Amino acid sequence: MENFPIYETSIWIGIIGFILIIFTSLLGYRIIKTPVKMHLHRRIGILGLVACTIHSFIMFYFYLFT
Repeated sequence: MENFPIYETSIWIGIIGFILIIFTSLLGYRIIKTPVKMHLHRRIGILGLVACTIHSFIMFYFYLFT
């Protein structure tokens, strides 16, 4: 089995996290309007935060230990 390209995957996770944070900001500013009961703003924000956190840990590893 070929090595898993964790560095390239981390780049894509960072891009996805950035898009999620932009989207949740637009939801929070009510530029994109959704029903309040869906709690879409909170869920997308948490997913974006998790994606950016994973991306940052992987990038710190590659910058400091390789």
